[in-house]
Amino acid sequence: MPRLARLALAAALACAACGDVRERLEHDAVQALALAPAGAAVRPFRTEFVDRTPFPLGADARWSVALGASTPLAGGGAALATRPRVGGHSVTLSFDARGFALATLEQIRLRARCAAPLQGRAHFKVRKQRGRVGAHAVAFEIQPSSEWRDVEIGLAQASVWDGEIQSVSLTIDSAAPGQVELLELALVRGARSIGFEPLGEDEPTRPAQDIGLVARGRDARRAFAADLDQPLEATARVPRDGLLAFAVSAGAALEAEAGPFDVEALVAPAEPGAPFTSLGALRVTRDALERKWTLLHYPLPERAGRDVRIRLVTRAAGGVRAADEEARQRVLYSAPLVLGARPAGGRPNVLFVTLDTTRADAAPNRGFTPHLDRLAARGLVFRQAFSTCNSTSASHASMLTGLLLSAHGAVDNLHLLPGGNTTLAETFRARGWHTAAAVSAEHLNTGTGFGQGFDEYWNADEERHDGRKTIAGLQGYFEEWGRAPQRPFFAWLHLFDAHTPYGPPPEELAAFARERGIALPPPRVDPPTAPVYADYPEVNQWSNGANSAEYLRALYHLGVAWADHCLGQVLDDLERRGWLANTLVVVTADHGEAFGEHETWYSHITLHDEIVRVPLVVAGPGVERAGFVDVPASGLDLFPTLARVAGAQPPADRFGVDLFELAAGRTDPSRALYFQLERAQQAGSHTPRWHFIDTLSGPLVRMGGPRLDERGRRAPDFVTVEAGTPFLYDQAADPAHARDVAGAHADVVEQLRKELAPTVVLDAHSGARLRVVSPEQLERLQQLGYMGR
Repeated sequence: MPRLARLALAAALACAACGDVRERLEHDAVQALALAPAGAAVRPFRTEFVDRTPFPLGADARWSVALGASTPLAGGGAALATRPRVGGHSVTLSFDARGFALATLEQIRLRARCAAPLQGRAHFKVRKQRGRVGAHAVAFEIQPSSEWRDVEIGLAQASVWDGEIQSVSLTIDSAAPGQVELLELALVRGARSIGFEPLGEDEPTRPAQDIGLVARGRDARRAFAADLDQPLEATARVPRDGLLAFAVSAGAALEAEAGPFDVEALVAPAEPGAPFTSLGALRVTRDALERKWTLLHYPLPERAGRDVRIRLVTRAAGGVRAADEEARQRVLYSAPLVLGARPAGGRPNVLFVTLDTTRADAAPNRGFTPHLDRLAARGLVFRQAFSTCNSTSASHASMLTGLLLSAHGAVDNLHLLPGGNTTLAETFRARGWHTAAAVSAEHLNTGTGFGQGFDEYWNADEERHDGRKTIAGLQGYFEEWGRAPQRPFFAWLHLFDAHTPYGPPPEELAAFARERGIALPPPRVDPPTAPVYADYPEVNQWSNGANSAEYLRALYHLGVAWADHCLGQVLDDLERRGWLANTLVVVTADHGEAFGEHETWYSHITLHDEIVRVPLVVAGPGVERAGFVDVPASGLDLFPTLARVAGAQPPADRFGVDLFELAAGRTDPSRALYFQLERAQQAGSHTPRWHFIDTLSGPLVRMGGPRLDERGRRAPDFVTVEAGTPFLYDQAADPAHARDVAGAHADVVEQLRKELAPTVVLDAHSGARLRVVSPEQLERLQQLGYMGR
């Protein structure tokens, strides 16, 4: 069998079962299979405690206090006192994992209370492929409370499913001597599938449950786990021209087996006791299973219209395998499908493209984005579109959920998107669309919670964020989908090329600048027109000492142009396959970039126009007449717009409106648009008359232009904004937002504050969870200008 590109085709095309299966099969001839061990009964999701330890600790408890002291409480529970350590005080609990199956652990849950905020870390070691051991740490917070509160520590964010958990410990830190009271500590397999990927409201029950997105290299697929010789089964009704599609890969525990292995698919009539017939078996080596997903297709001849049982099983060739006293996750199957001939036309595909760090005045129709310009020529161009946040993760979370960051909980690039949110991917998947994503920034990878609802997910790597690598992953999915009957897809493509360091890959810079007709001015001029912090290279080392604002703007525009170049390749690929005509394409940005406006250079740390105004183009099915739309639009409008494309009714608590309704003049053109700074430090609104920003917490510090420090070095001039400081700009008299008139319009400020208040949920952060960030990842975020945010 030829070596197949990347992961399983439609094997990860798994959609959430929704509505009547027969009706859906007649429409799309696609059925996602919910695998369960052979003979297992259908059961609802439930929270399953794999270990539940009450405090104080008993003699048989697996948990022990490794650092600190434990004192029983009269009403139950124990007070844990911290002990000094380097840099502060801590208490540490360790779990005795000997002989204990931790492979399916999703969550650690504390029932705790404390008088002051505490920070914590859950540490665990994971055995990976070929015996390697990896260590992970998950940060969490315990908020002050006099009542017992549950603190959930999600472990799925740390790529647990790339290995088996070997040990667990908890450390709770305090700056000064302190204590935390614990009533209970539990290890939990939770009600949601691993990876914060709930299967949707339309699928309340399902046999077994998948283990979430499992990555092989950059390519992650939704998977079911089994041991060798352990059959997994599902039922299906076979459509016309039926085809079984799935992919297989190795679990970490397969390292004990020498291989080779036989992967077999079998089918039987649905009647109980009916014998199975083999559809075929593939012999694969252990090395092949460990490095990728292997895609398998099995035709289902002469079974159209019949209900069948489908069984998947992997065996050691010759029936020889290592002895083991417990079941292990040796084999992974990406969520399988039964596919059939799809009627012509039907529901549209959706390509959702987000261009990182792209200002509204950079695209489209600015002379260096020809592919986006062609899309705009046949679509709707919203010339007054506004982002919801200055932070990549928070803004994308808002677009995918229709919620402001204070509601969805992904408050900055270091926080997870919590699993309780309903995303566009979940909405489309629950209604039969294949969902896939390809992202270019690590803080959007599957471990951050953005994998919710996606069947396939192409993660960013650690190297320079070149969009060519990202589109290669998405085009690989296109190639796989083209090998079998296609379902409608919802695909999210994120391109990071406009972000610092600006410009295309260095080896492409000169030739690409000539191709796009962008002349690069000299990088250094006298006098300087842009700040250079020569003695602070960590601040802007990417600029290589350039002090010309004109040069750096041109370099930035080349980065935007490179993202457009990558987008063009994807659009050309869709057209070559005959899919573009039935694909709704939405292109926008998460935020803009500052080039000296409002004392801010080469970053996006404000809520001014240059940061929150972004491009927005919608083209394809549903666009009745192309043209420009000057009614203000918001990133929050994307969720209701695309949810309706999926046939879903958006929840009533969303601020957004349908962009098609807005373009047709059927919405209120005077409505206020809302946005928030990361961690809700500032919030603002935009109306036809006013652009308003209020400082909710402070002091807020941002980096301005250079100054000379006490040693005569050129240093950043950090500008401090105190809590309660408003900014107000008159759109009619000052479209450039150059003059803050908040002091002259106190009544307007007060009214806008009242209108803004319901959009800001300041206590929502209690539901936010920090994600796993290694020192290396934090350094990369700092190099990108996030300065630890």
